[in-house]
Amino acid sequence: MKKQTLDLVNELKEHEEDFEWYPTKQEMVDCIAETFSENARGDWLDIGSGNGGFYQKMIKKHKDLIIDYAIIEKSDILRRELDKMLKENRKSHIFYGADFHECSLFDKKVDYIFCNPPYSEFVEWTCKIIEQGYCAKAFLVIPQRWVENDKIQHFIKQRGCSYKILGSFDFLNAERQARAKIDVIEFDFRTEYKNQWGENETGTQDPFDDFLKKEFKFTEPQIPQEDFKREEVLENELEVAGNPIEAYVNAYQKELISMQKTYYILGELYQENSKIFKELKIDIDVITATLREKIKALRISYWQLFIDKFDKINERLTAHSRKCLFSSLRENEKLDFSVSNCYAIVIYAIENANKYFDKQIIEIFEKLSNSESVRNYKSNQKVYSQDDWRYKQEKPTHYTLDKRIVFSGYCGHWEKDYVKDDDIIQDILTIAKNLGFKFRWSNETIYLRADKSKNEIYLRPSVKDGKLQYKDLFLEYRCFKNGNIHLRLNQEFMKAFNIEVARLKGWIHNKEDIINEFDSELGISPEDYDKYYKTVYQIEALPSQFLIEMK
Repeated sequence: MKKQTLDLVNELKEHEEDFEWYPTKQEMVDCIAETFSENARGDWLDIGSGNGGFYQKMIKKHKDLIIDYAIIEKSDILRRELDKMLKENRKSHIFYGADFHECSLFDKKVDYIFCNPPYSEFVEWTCKIIEQGYCAKAFLVIPQRWVENDKIQHFIKQRGCSYKILGSFDFLNAERQARAKIDVIEFDFRTEYKNQWGENETGTQDPFDDFLKKEFKFTEPQIPQEDFKREEVLENELEVAGNPIEAYVNAYQKELISMQKTYYILGELYQENSKIFKELKIDIDVITATLREKIKALRISYWQLFIDKFDKINERLTAHSRKCLFSSLRENEKLDFSVSNCYAIVIYAIENANKYFDKQIIEIFEKLSNSESVRNYKSNQKVYSQDDWRYKQEKPTHYTLDKRIVFSGYCGHWEKDYVKDDDIIQDILTIAKNLGFKFRWSNETIYLRADKSKNEIYLRPSVKDGKLQYKDLFLEYRCFKNGNIHLRLNQEFMKAFNIEVARLKGWIHNKEDIINEFDSELGISPEDYDKYYKTVYQIEALPSQFLIEMK
């Protein structure tokens, strides 16, 4: 076993994440690649993707074959390794789920599926892919005894798909050795149909349509037919469940069953007398499509509810960072709302939020920068014009921001009396919270009326009697009809802000740099370096602790 693979296997075992990960050999991938023409392209779903070994070996043999790369992988460690590998190749992936047993494939349409499953469960994985795989072809690496398995043969016959063995191999000389002898099999799910002109065409079967048409009569769930009360059910589940993930998933499952009740009844009627459906011009395809859309909408709504509970993260993110962190999740309509996927998203959010906490400080700093608000470092003698910030790709460097800043907003055509600030004031408050500043109110009201009136936002009172002092004033701002917002920020905040941006950008490295470089009018002392250096907020809680705080 290669040392790199051995180290990874040991790490997986140490964290109880070794779910029979045996990397696919290059020769196994090669026999799949050879079935494609040089110009072939497609979207792939890699089930049990591990650290992305299939992707690496496939692009080595056929570099342009994979367009979009989707994965299902249970191990957090292997997903991190996969992310690292893809970033090195300047690629990304679509996350379709963690635990394969909790994922549905009916709605995950791709061109091709690849799977090298855990061999203790290869029958269950193979049958599920054959039954639900929404693709033209699926390529599986499974033990040779598959051909004698009655359950697999049953699902092949039921789906009506064809198959062929592309090659037979073993793992005796693999990265991680095993005694298993395997076949690489191509399952072809394409079918012929007549188009609107009566011509024969070949296309991908929709397994969901096929499934409902063959087995439209479902087992009726034991739940009353009534309007589903989501808030009430959620509240009850939160009281009973051990953590919010189980509560949300339980509520989702109950609402899903409640929604499907109507379709179960329709299924019974259709089984008893399909002729009535035809006479009433009730199209089963329309019913199927409606059910699919309802399930998708329900899943999306629960993901949105779940994301909104990330208070500890959301309140620390600027508007743009919030959008970036969760946009891919909101756009991923195919991610099943399951326990394992929710845990994976919590881990993803914690790991990536910490990166955004640093990144957004720099973004807001640069957003506030203009020729009138900067003070150059003493060693930086350049003179900057406003065009340096607007048009040049190489932005000015080595400067601090003054506490007095004019930000260019705008007044809308229909709301000329109000300034649009692009969330800049709320974002400044967010940055201040992340640097340890505490405000008088948890939710400040921001007035943006363009009438030159003075607006003030205060920090928590610094004296015990609760009376506000001048030093407690965090921000004073005025809005003007030309769209400009005049800001005057707290001196201590500007010290912390400038020091942290300089650290993150690599402009300073020690106390001496501050004394030697920062403008003396900023009033930054060596003590301020100790007080404000590396103070940006970071989430240090484990996922389990984070879940407790979500309740």
